[in-house]
Amino acid sequence: MMEVKGKATRTLEDMRRAALRVAQGELIGRTVCALGKREVRGVIVDETRETLVVQSAGKRVTLLKRQQVFEFSEQGAMVRVQGAMLAKRPEDRLKLRIRW
Repeated sequence: MMEVKGKATRTLEDMRRAALRVAQGELIGRTVCALGKREVRGVIVDETRETLVVQSAGKRVTLLKRQQVFEFSEQGAMVRVQGAMLAKRPEDRLKLRIRW
């Protein structure tokens, strides 16, 4: 469901914590790479329950969260998060609990 690429010395628990920090945190203003039917890199400028609006190459692209895998930079490592995990209202993601 989540992966972290980057530092080879990261433990599984570190990867889980990094992914949870991304999922629970504020997404607007973060740089993201969306991996799906089309790859989009840019800055998140707006968010709804089901979509993210990304400013990319001078234009705004609306992406459905459930159809994408997102890569975020978190403490020097790339954290990959399934969009379905983010498909909640921003205020509801704060309460997010993940069972491993």
